[in-house]
Amino acid sequence: MTMLAHTGGPRKRTAASPKSRDPAGANAAAAYPAIIGRLFIRALMMLAGGVAVAAIMALKMATYLPRFVHQ
Repeated sequence: MTMLAHTGGPRKRTAASPKSRDPAGANAAAAYPAIIGRLFIRALMMLAGGVAVAAIMALKMATYLPRFVHQ
C-alpha cells in the first residue's frame, strides 16, 4: 500500500510563468529551419530509395530480357 500512497507530503504547485507557456515565441521560430532540414533530408532519402529500387529493376530486366527474346 505504501507504493500507491504519496508519502512525500503535500505537492507544491508552481506558478504558471509566461516564459514557459510561449508556443509561438522565439523558440518555435528557431525550430522551423531544423524542421525544414529534416523534411528535406527525409524526402531526399525517399527519392534515393526509389531510384535504387528502379535501378535494381532495370538491372534485372537488362539481365533477364535477352533470355526471353529469341529471334
